[in-house]
Amino acid sequence: MLLSGSILMWIAALLGAPSTTVPTLTHGPEPTGAARTLVLTEDLRIGPDSGGDEFIWYGNVLQIEADQQGNFFIVDSGNDRIVMFDKNGKFVRQIGRRGEGPDEFYALVYFHLFKDGRAVAFQQQNFQTSYTHYNKQLEFEKTKKVVGDGRLISAVDYSEDGTWIAGYVTYFDGDSETRKREVFGPDYKTRISLGNFALKRFDASRMQDRSYWLSFLSARLSWYAKGKISYVAFDRDNNCYTAAGEHYEITKWNAKLEKAMVIKRNFKPLFQGEAEMEASVAEYKEDMMNQLPASIHEMFDDNFYRKVVETAGYGTRKMPINGLATMEDGSLLVWHDYNRKTRVSLVDIYGKDGAFLGSFSHPNNGFKHMIFKNGFAYTLETTEDDDVEAVRYRVALKPVSS
Repeated sequence: MLLSGSILMWIAALLGAPSTTVPTLTHGPEPTGAARTLVLTEDLRIGPDSGGDEFIWYGNVLQIEADQQGNFFIVDSGNDRIVMFDKNGKFVRQIGRRGEGPDEFYALVYFHLFKDGRAVAFQQQNFQTSYTHYNKQLEFEKTKKVVGDGRLISAVDYSEDGTWIAGYVTYFDGDSETRKREVFGPDYKTRISLGNFALKRFDASRMQDRSYWLSFLSARLSWYAKGKISYVAFDRDNNCYTAAGEHYEITKWNAKLEKAMVIKRNFKPLFQGEAEMEASVAEYKEDMMNQLPASIHEMFDDNFYRKVVETAGYGTRKMPINGLATMEDGSLLVWHDYNRKTRVSLVDIYGKDGAFLGSFSHPNNGFKHMIFKNGFAYTLETTEDDDVEAVRYRVALKPVSS
């Protein structure tokens, strides 16, 4: 009797236990129901023609951020500063300057405004990472440096209230390194780990060896070319979305970083033509010329950079995911394609319930920097003359016209 009672209790416990199955939504090429698109109507644009030096921004890393009052901020990594403008595009102030003292930057790459008005700036160079904190009046409070813990954190992003931090993390072990995309808390303990890409560290004794540079650079570029890079985005409720470039599969995590949903989509593969390949090589060459020592620039010609890109695995078939973003209403945006020749992005739209709603396109590589706040989309766009302009758009999700 005791045994049968125990069995009955065990069965009841199993039946009453919550399911650990994560719902998976697999979409076809077409949207769920009537197709919709995101209509962006230009509301404000500023750039080099709008004023003095404060309207000129450049560098390998550019970013736009906005507060609840409609002020917007531009991370100008080329000048190691943050430039603030009011809702009318008028220059307000500069935050920070180049240097290594208090409220100074040596390698600025990111700026985040929290809901309560506080802010943090992130900078990373070589093996040093630092976080500069500002109060609600955006006055300097402190800088925290993270050095020598066996890893290098770069390209960070914060959840809405700062509970979670996402970053690219490089772990070092002798002459090798491993790159991952991770989500961690303020204690920097890893909660989510994505990808595991192993590389050899640079051998300084081969600085003048052109063949070594070909092998070294192509190995690093293959992280992107083969879709091994992962992407993270947070929504306003601290939910987290993650994806790898090589698969059209997005995982949604709730605010406790528990798996909540998986979104997949069957799609028609996209291919890169020769004109786009040439544009990819030109873009990569420009990026490397900004990073490599000037003393070795003459070692590398256009054919060298073409060989690096091809060896890395940039073929004709394109990766299905290039990035993630969220809108204020909880909608998810999946950056499905970017044409480096035309600078046009193709973006898929999903409701907060995971329904595939439709797609939209955007020019001037503008989706790369796009954020959604105050009922607007803010972004940075590159003109045909390679000038960088800040643009604000009114946003509307509308049915696709037949």
